[in-house]
Amino acid sequence: NRQITEEELAKIRAQTAQIEAETKILNDKAKLEIRKLKALLKANRSELLEYVLKMSNFPSRKSDNISSIYRLSGLQEGMLFHDMYDRHSSSYTQQLVCELPTVNIDLFSKAWDFLIRRHSVLRTAFYYNEFKVPSQCVFKEVDFKIEVHDIRHVDNSERVSLVNAFAARENSIGFDLGNAPLMRVTLLNVGTDH
Repeated sequence: NRQITEEELAKIRAQTAQIEAETKILNDKAKLEIRKLKALLKANRSELLEYVLKMSNFPSRKSDNISSIYRLSGLQEGMLFHDMYDRHSSSYTQQLVCELPTVNIDLFSKAWDFLIRRHSVLRTAFYYNEFKVPSQCVFKEVDFKIEVHDIRHVDNSERVSLVNAFAARENSIGFDLGNAPLMRVTLLNVGTDH
């Protein structure tokens, strides 16, 4: 067992310091290049988006309406896999049933339109064959209609079972992940104040 001399230890420290200094310089250069690349991508976003769409199998009728394209997160890839594996599964479907007193349908619809315009996640659809990797596309605009059904004529004793059956049917329909928005809103008019 040979011991390291002070001279050898000093040499190792000097080499380590030099490597650390060179690494810091490289890291700083890399950070600067990344900032330049981000600025370049931001400045040429529409051209890049056009190029990506041209190189894909994406339908041209939809491509003019796309504002962004992203890779899927791991969780989203898992959800897409489960949807492809079992199209009729409602594992990732959330359903809310509630009573709303005296709804102004026009105002209610405008509120949903505002939310959809404001939050890009509500204008997002998922694609697995159109690009080289599964991707999500955020659309500039999506069609969203609220369904309204008048069931005031149904007897009170049958109304609960009708509403439950309607909710079960809606839950079983599922969603086409390539067709945004991935939600539905339905109003059932059950009376003059609900």
